[in-house]
Amino acid sequence: MKQIAAGAMLTAVLAVFFAGSASALDAERFLDKLPPEQRDKILSQAKDAINKMAKTNSDKKDARNKSDAKMTVDLIKELYKKAEEAYKNGDMAAAYTYYATIVNANVRGVDEIQQASKEKLTLIEAEALARYNEADIEFRKGEHVKSAELLQDVIDNYPYCSVADKAAVYMRKVMADPKAAADVGFAKGMKYEKAEDYYNAVRTYKEVAEKYGPRDDTSFSQSPVGGIRAKIRIEKLLEDPYVKEAIARAEQFNAKAKAPTLLTNGRNYIWNKRYDLARTELESLMRDFPAAPEADQAKILLETIP
Repeated sequence: MKQIAAGAMLTAVLAVFFAGSASALDAERFLDKLPPEQRDKILSQAKDAINKMAKTNSDKKDARNKSDAKMTVDLIKELYKKAEEAYKNGDMAAAYTYYATIVNANVRGVDEIQQASKEKLTLIEAEALARYNEADIEFRKGEHVKSAELLQDVIDNYPYCSVADKAAVYMRKVMADPKAAADVGFAKGMKYEKAEDYYNAVRTYKEVAEKYGPRDDTSFSQSPVGGIRAKIRIEKLLEDPYVKEAIARAEQFNAKAKAPTLLTNGRNYIWNKRYDLARTELESLMRDFPAAPEADQAKILLETIP
C-alpha cells in the first residue's frame, strides 16, 4: 500500500514540476536549431497536419454556417491581433485556438489574414513536432528529465497539435521506466530543495527512495540511480538541524490546514457508504500527518469500515 501511494503521489506532482520548467523551454525555438533539411521535413509534416485539420473543418462547413454568420471582418482582425499577441508571448495554446478559428471561419474579404494564420498554425505544429522529436532523442540518450520536460511541454502548451496525444503516450512510457521515473522524481526533489522547501523535498525524496531506492534485499547496483541519490539526499538533509526544524514547522502548518478536511471527508464518505474513498482519505491523513490529533480519530474510523 505504501509503495502504491508513493507512486501515485509522485505522478501527481509531476505536472507542477514541469509547469515550472515550461517557461524556460518557451524561450527557445527548437525548430530554429534544426539543420535545414530536417527543418523542411518537419515543416512539411506540419503543413500536412494543418491541411488535414482545415479539410476536416471544411467538411463541417454547413454545420458552422449559422455561427459563422455572426463573424465579421472586424472580428476576424481582432482575433488575429489576439493570436499574434499570444504567439509573441509564447502562449501557443491560445494562439493556436485564435488562428484556427480564423482559418476555419466562413467570412469573405479576409483571405490574406487566413493565409497568414494558416502559416502560423504550421509553425506552431512544426514546433510541437520538433519538441516531440527532441524528447525522443533525449530519452534515447538517457536524459530522462529533459525528455519528460519536453513531452510535458508539448502536452501543456501545444494541446491542439497533432502530436499532443503521442506526447501523452510517450510520457506514460517514460514514467513506466523505473530508471526514468526515478530520475524525474529525484529532479523534482532537487527543485524543492533548491527553493529551500525542505518539507516537500524530503517528502519527494522519500517517495522516490521507497519505490526505486535500495532495500534490505537489494544491492545498490540493482537500484535506479535516481532512487539511490534520493536515499542519500534524505539522510544528508535530515542531519541538518535547520532542515529538521523547517520540516517540523511545515508539518504543523499542513496538519492544521489539511488534517481536519481529510477527517471530515472520511466521515462523509463513510456516512454515504463510499468506503473506498473513505479509506483513501483516512489513510492519507495517517500517512501524511501522523502527529496530528485527527490521525488518532482516523485510525478509529478505519476500523469501522467493512
